[in-house]
Amino acid sequence: MPLLGGADDLLSYAKMARLAKMSENNLPQAFREATLASTEYQFDGYATVEHSWLRPALEERGPAYVIFKAEDRA
Repeated sequence: MPLLGGADDLLSYAKMARLAKMSENNLPQAFREATLASTEYQFDGYATVEHSWLRPALEERGPAYVIFKAEDRA
C-alpha cells in the first residue's frame, strides 16, 4: 500500500477489509485472493536487513530479542 497514496490507500484498505471479513468463513479462498492480488508487488530483488530481519523480529519477538540478536549479528 503506497505511503500517503490518497485514493490508493482507501482502495487498498477496502480490499484488505473485504479479505479479512472473507477469511472468517473461507480462509483458503481469502488466502488465494490475497496471494493473487499481491503478485504485482512481488519480485526478485534486493531486500535490506531492516525489512528481511529487523522489522519481522521486532514485531514477532520484541525489542529485547532484537537487541541481543543484533549483538550476535554484528
